[in-house]
Amino acid sequence: MKLKSRLIHSYMLVALLASATGGLSYFYLLQVKINTQALFNIELVDIEHIHSIRFLLQKAKSNIREAQVQRNRDNLQAEKYAIGEVRYALSQLHFVHQAWLQNVKQGMIEGGVTDEEMSTKLATLVQLGEPIWQFINNSFSLLSLLESADPYQMDAVQEFNGVYAGWLEQSKTLQQLLDTKKGIAEQKVNASLDNFYSSLDKAQGIYLGVLCSFLVVSLAVAYFVTRSITYPLSRVSKYAEKLANSDFGRGPNFSSKDEFSRLGHTLELLADEVKQQKSLMVTEIEQRKISEADVRHLCEFNQTLLNSVADGIFGIGPDGYVRFINPSAQLLLEDKSNQLLGNPYNEHLSFIDMDGHASHLKANSLIDDVLYNKSTSSKRSIAKLDTLSGRVIYVEYQATALQQDNHSAGVVVVLRDYSLKFDYEQELRLTAQVFDTLSEAIIVTDSKNRCIKVNPAFTIITGFTEGDVILQEPNFIFTDHHTHLFYKTLWHNLYAEGEWQGEIWSKRENGEMFPAWVKISVIKHNAAITHHVITFFDISEQKEAQKQVKFLSMRDLLTGIPNRSLFQSRLKNRILSAEKSQQHVALIVLDLNNFKEINNQYGLVAGDSLLKDIAAALGQVLSPQDTLARLGGDEFALVVPNIDQMNALEDKVAQILDVFKQRLTWAEEAVNLSASLGIAVYPRDGDSLESLNSAAHFALQQAKMLGEPVSYFHQDMNLAIEHKKQLTKALNLAVAQNQLKLFYQAKVLPSTGSIVGFEALIRWQHEELGFISPAEFIPLAEETGLIEPLGEWIILEAARQVGEWVKLGHTELKVAVNLSPKQFISARLAQVIAESIENSGIKPSNLELEITESMLMENVESAIQVMEQFSRQGISISLDDFGTGYSSLSYLKRFPIHTLKIDRSFVAQLSSDNDDAKIVATIITMAHTLGLEVVAEGVETKEQMRFLQGHQCDQLQGYYFSRPVSALEATELLNRNFLTLI
Repeated sequence: MKLKSRLIHSYMLVALLASATGGLSYFYLLQVKINTQALFNIELVDIEHIHSIRFLLQKAKSNIREAQVQRNRDNLQAEKYAIGEVRYALSQLHFVHQAWLQNVKQGMIEGGVTDEEMSTKLATLVQLGEPIWQFINNSFSLLSLLESADPYQMDAVQEFNGVYAGWLEQSKTLQQLLDTKKGIAEQKVNASLDNFYSSLDKAQGIYLGVLCSFLVVSLAVAYFVTRSITYPLSRVSKYAEKLANSDFGRGPNFSSKDEFSRLGHTLELLADEVKQQKSLMVTEIEQRKISEADVRHLCEFNQTLLNSVADGIFGIGPDGYVRFINPSAQLLLEDKSNQLLGNPYNEHLSFIDMDGHASHLKANSLIDDVLYNKSTSSKRSIAKLDTLSGRVIYVEYQATALQQDNHSAGVVVVLRDYSLKFDYEQELRLTAQVFDTLSEAIIVTDSKNRCIKVNPAFTIITGFTEGDVILQEPNFIFTDHHTHLFYKTLWHNLYAEGEWQGEIWSKRENGEMFPAWVKISVIKHNAAITHHVITFFDISEQKEAQKQVKFLSMRDLLTGIPNRSLFQSRLKNRILSAEKSQQHVALIVLDLNNFKEINNQYGLVAGDSLLKDIAAALGQVLSPQDTLARLGGDEFALVVPNIDQMNALEDKVAQILDVFKQRLTWAEEAVNLSASLGIAVYPRDGDSLESLNSAAHFALQQAKMLGEPVSYFHQDMNLAIEHKKQLTKALNLAVAQNQLKLFYQAKVLPSTGSIVGFEALIRWQHEELGFISPAEFIPLAEETGLIEPLGEWIILEAARQVGEWVKLGHTELKVAVNLSPKQFISARLAQVIAESIENSGIKPSNLELEITESMLMENVESAIQVMEQFSRQGISISLDDFGTGYSSLSYLKRFPIHTLKIDRSFVAQLSSDNDDAKIVATIITMAHTLGLEVVAEGVETKEQMRFLQGHQCDQLQGYYFSRPVSALEATELLNRNFLTLI
């Protein structure tokens, strides 16, 4: 029998035994599982329904007790509910018993139980139904007695208690019967488990017996197969080991005709062939050893010769691959890891020829010409080459063809480093070019300081030619303008430090003196000075420009009088001088009244002309010791020193005021212009520049506020200044710590009374200072620069809050934010608004920007551009306090606004002032004609509301509907309607 047949029959026998063992075990365990599962299901159904019936019995008992208690309390509703629960429990009790019968019958049918067993089981359950029905009937009787019995009649109560006691006894009996049934069911479950475990033990014994039989048969089969394979395989293996050890004698006798015998015969034939080839190979090896020795000696000689040559040499085969490279070439090309050897040379090396006539050739062109037989040798050339490390070098190289048997055997390339020489040549050319093209003059002198070379810039600057100064000392540089000590110090520092630089007045060829910035360096060789190098350039224009810059930095560009910087410097000096001489210094701050209106009416050119005229007129009343300065815009300041008498100061003030009584004209038209003056005196009103300046400006504010032309600072104003400082400090802290809050005042539709928007209003409640009006801290914020961070916070917070309202479903709600003048022209405004919309998730239409007429009129064109940008984004723009500014109707038509807001000053007098009523009606009609909505603010009475409603005002805002409230209160207002107030 062949080996393959033996193995197949053995595998089939083992597989048959394994399948029989598994099949018997599976069918036996499956039968046990089915029987046990059927018993489990029937008994578990009994236990489940017993629990359900017991639960319903307990529910009926507890609700009958509850009904009795509630009846005694006269709580008829609770009693009725308890009786209903009892009736529901009793009805469920019947249904549970019927479901029990059905489930048991179904389970026994599915479990294959005999008809006799099924009849017995069902009869038992039917018998259990009789006490259940009796309990249900008695329970309904007990309920009827409970409903009819009077709790206040003792006979009825006693009768109910007697029946109730019997009913309890019956329910107890039924529960005992159920407990007995439950115990029987649990016993059957335990018996089923015992039966199941016994069946498993039997199955285990059968399985172990069959498994032992299977193991015995498997071992017998394995022994037979091993014996029939191992012995012949061992004979073949031993013969193969002999052949591996070069023992080619005869092998064992392979007489049988199986696979192993055929393998043995094949090995014998192979051994005979190897024996013959071995004899031939020994002869050939002896001959090769002699030839290789000669070649090795020649190669060693050539390699020694290549390694000893200082020039770099590498050889390229006909295929373009590098075949050899000597150490000098590896060092030069930085080939540290033999990257070139055995690789195409043009993948790593790129010879770019630097000769003028060969610069148009591609890289490696000369080597390729030799390699591809276009020439037998290249000329010696200079090339730029990148080493393998990336460093750029310059080499001198030559390529020569190798010939063998009249055929090309490759190319030999000889190269040497040319980098130092090339860099030196380049440096010389570059130095010469820089020397000739440099804009600074250069003089080179010898050790005796005689000129030996100058560049063209020297001639351009001085007018001297090279022939004029050769072998002459450079006295035209070192002129007599400076002292002997100056030059002595110069030469001393030069020889001590090796160089010197500084300003020297030099002389041109025409004798003109000019300032030059000179730098002198010495060149030494072996510690001895061999040359001097003098470089210089003309700084006349720079010095003139410095003068002009210094003058302009201290002067107002428009009027030519001192600016704020020079003013502060002179005031500081006057204070120091007055402190030493114990004199007084007066500071007068002057501000032009209504100058912005003049700019708007006549234009900026007219305004600038008037400022120059006023500065010139004020200069006429000053003494030589006085200082007049323009601090910015329309604000001037005068410093008057040596004030000993108040009369002298008053005379000076009168002279200043007389300037504004004179006739000022522009384009032959009279211009009325007045001024307000604030005056403070050192040291009475302030003992430092800052305090004196603050006092004068405070006095100026008082003059403007009171409408007076002059206001002198007095001590009572110190309290106001201190209050302002305290308020400024508190405001800085409030902005930094978010102490300010936003309140919201509703905007109401006069037709429906619904809220369509809010105006966000800033409020500040300080812990110590109490409530601080916005009219007080908003101007202070604008003055101190806090208005920008405060305004940004207002926009972000208002957007966040309207975002919360949008989430509550008020998607069309609009919140208006007031912009300050500084905020309106700020470059960050667009970014802040974009961030607020993005962060809050609102639409641009949920946000409205309120601006005033005065803000727009400062720069009309710029304001229109800003408003158009926001309008394109969908943000509404409202013109606040309309009617109180100076805008014309032509401007109003150009402004891209959506809403006009009537100022409260007009609304307040609607019922008493006929003129205000006409103005308001006209504004509403005009706005509607221009397609604008109208909002009236300051509505406080029903009469005002009726008037505005009658004239079709679009929105109303004021205390009549709601005062400004917090965000929480505003949220509550959104759920209200003001229809009752309409």
